[in-house]
Amino acid sequence: MRLLCHCMTHILIRSFYKITEGEYYVFEFGTYFNLQPPKYTVKLLSDDRIFSTPREYELRASSRYDEISYPIVSSLLERDIWTSILFKTELKEKVNDKEPLNIHLEFLL
Repeated sequence: MRLLCHCMTHILIRSFYKITEGEYYVFEFGTYFNLQPPKYTVKLLSDDRIFSTPREYELRASSRYDEISYPIVSSLLERDIWTSILFKTELKEKVNDKEPLNIHLEFLL
């Protein structure tokens, strides 16, 4: 297992993560609510042309606390391919009469 290397390019003026062909990575995250939440969904989406692991991981949960690890394995790659991994949460109901904060993070690879 390898940690992703955070890089910066002046051409794109964006940061990105560099992956290596045939390497094994793990995307780990946790959720915590101080009260029992309504049902929520956590998704991790990736490009199935670049990765040999499932295109979509989905967790449907309603617990106060979860820790999840999703494996991500890169396939045989050509040079200078750009792709992304999308992490998002979907909580549709209010929690404690407050609007939910849904997360949508895209990691450029």
